[in-house]
Amino acid sequence: MARKKIVLIILEGTSDEIALEGSLRNIYKPNEIKFCIVKTDITTKNKVTKNNIKNKLIEIIKTELGRSPYKISDILKVIHLTDMDGAYVDEDSIIEDKSCNRFIYSETNIRAKSKVNVIGRNKIKSENLEVLLGLNTIYNKLSYNIYYFSCNQEHVLHNMIDAKNNKKEELAENFNDRYEEDFNGFKKFIYSKDIKVEGDYKETWEFIKKGNNSLKRFSNLYLLLEEEKIV
Repeated sequence: MARKKIVLIILEGTSDEIALEGSLRNIYKPNEIKFCIVKTDITTKNKVTKNNIKNKLIEIIKTELGRSPYKISDILKVIHLTDMDGAYVDEDSIIEDKSCNRFIYSETNIRAKSKVNVIGRNKIKSENLEVLLGLNTIYNKLSYNIYYFSCNQEHVLHNMIDAKNNKKEELAENFNDRYEEDFNGFKKFIYSKDIKVEGDYKETWEFIKKGNNSLKRFSNLYLLLEEEKIV
């Protein structure tokens, strides 16, 4: 019997794994999936720039392989999921509010103590995303693609753009409980007109960069099914 191939899925946090584990396993049957939890947004991590983000991502992949029984030849592809966090909004949609102790998101604006900090964050994030979008392979020619939740995972999966941190795992568990054994329900959900962005990979990314779309409730996650010819 041929050895199963591994789909390596790079995620920002544990709530992403909890929410999507069952559904992603259903997408990639009969292959296996391996989650790589970065515990941060690699596109905004300190000292990660457009000049080194590719190498930083390769380091993450190499580290993950180094602590697993898998070899690079076992990896079928690398899938990267990211939150948009309003990375492409114009500066007029960033509101300075000295009472804020964090970035606060809505579908029309980002509020923060320092407007300059948001502008700087968005510049770094968008520049790094452009580098990743220019890749179709990474590390020894492994297939690579990056997909998004906008404004973030909780926004797409639960219509809660600014969910409290202490509620994220509970929300994730609820989503997985609902769809782990209901793959048809999951497909219906991610193809919903409420969140689906029409177009191919490039077109869905061009869409999310326009206006305030990177704050609104959109995702191109359904393309994972298109690529696996699951309809």
